[in-house]
Amino acid sequence: MAASDEPAQDRLRPGTSGILPLPEIFFAVVILPLVAIAIVEAHRSFLHSPGADWNSSEWMIDYAAGFMRRGQGGTVLLRLLGVTGWSFFAVVSTLTTTAYLGLCAIATLVTWRSRGPAIWRLVFLFNPLLLLAAAEYGSFARKDIFFLWGTLLHVWVCDWVLKRHKCIPSERTRLALLEWTVVLTTSVLLAALHEGLFLFIWLPMNAVIAAWGMRQLYPGRTAKLSGLAMAFAPSLAVAFASIRRHGDAATAQAICQSWRVAFPVNCTPGPQFPKAIDALAWSMRRDVLGCLHFVWTAGNFYLVIFAVLATLAVAVLLIAVLALEPSAKLEHLLAIATGSLVCAVPLFVLGTDWGRWLFLAGTSSVIVMMSATLRPALYGVLPATAQRFFDRTSRSTGARLGSLRNLVERHPGLSLTLLLMLPLPALPIASAMLLANPLLIVIDFLARIHGS
Repeated sequence: MAASDEPAQDRLRPGTSGILPLPEIFFAVVILPLVAIAIVEAHRSFLHSPGADWNSSEWMIDYAAGFMRRGQGGTVLLRLLGVTGWSFFAVVSTLTTTAYLGLCAIATLVTWRSRGPAIWRLVFLFNPLLLLAAAEYGSFARKDIFFLWGTLLHVWVCDWVLKRHKCIPSERTRLALLEWTVVLTTSVLLAALHEGLFLFIWLPMNAVIAAWGMRQLYPGRTAKLSGLAMAFAPSLAVAFASIRRHGDAATAQAICQSWRVAFPVNCTPGPQFPKAIDALAWSMRRDVLGCLHFVWTAGNFYLVIFAVLATLAVAVLLIAVLALEPSAKLEHLLAIATGSLVCAVPLFVLGTDWGRWLFLAGTSSVIVMMSATLRPALYGVLPATAQRFFDRTSRSTGARLGSLRNLVERHPGLSLTLLLMLPLPALPIASAMLLANPLLIVIDFLARIHGS
């Protein structure tokens, strides 16, 4: 947006070209206390039952019983404990919090530099599909955040490679090697970290980005396919080996015992046993039946409300991206959003962390949406029939999004309040839709401190 088009209230002061970062400051004011509260609550839980919660126990899975799915994180963590001399909780919370706040800082920098309308910068930052959800529910302490960093790293590198190639075509081979190396290294590391998130969150979108990049660098079909196959074959091998090496009660016990040197974890089978380690022995049938049981017992009203909130969150996210990136085409954004959500569907069947899957799919898609170079990637690799479908859909959807945009801009205060007060739960808990919002989280925390 040109400087002359900026609202007067967005200007720093007459005679300067900057804009006030008020939406970004407000975002920091909300996020930082939520992160602090989540860390304090997690530490309290860890002291009471060391390693028993999902977040901590997910990081405890290691290779103590041999190669095991999701074991890389725990193996690296054990080495870090030895190198730093820090406690388990200190290392995990430092790593995850730093990674999460780094993403928050990048998001605020992107919105501020976009010079977009203040209301849509706020809507973008506080969208329940994006970073706010991880702070509200403390899920930033899990491995999820590193998959978003993996996508962000790939987008940065591929964006730079394609721009560099346009300027200096003679460097094509060196640039292609850089892209290939980043894809190979990142994909192998993430596949060993969590095979499910790799296969259904990271891989689909990043495979499309890699294919788009290779097509720009090497129009020849053979060279492109060979490069992609060599880049992704090792990580796919790791992912499928992880699925086969699922784990059982004996391996869970060996992994749990390996952490006795770090803290007094309870390895007696029962409610205090580390949950994520115990879940290694769960079968796919149990996971699917658990989700089906939830859908059967949750009630139609709750499921409809969850679906409506998710749809509205996607809609206002698309509008916010269009407001911040006026050159973006709606058909490209729809292709990205649809592709991310469709590829994540298996996670919704295998686990009840529905809001968590939405957060990962939504944030991954936004990372690509904000790159002008890579925004057309998914649309560009689709067959002509699918492209025509998104063209038609964008025309019908554009009018509806325009009406919603006008409504939000007429009632900015109410719209922002609804975004903050109606979150999408990380777990499908009906009460969380009303109670797990920033204001009530802070009030409840202060009340408990006062009561103690």
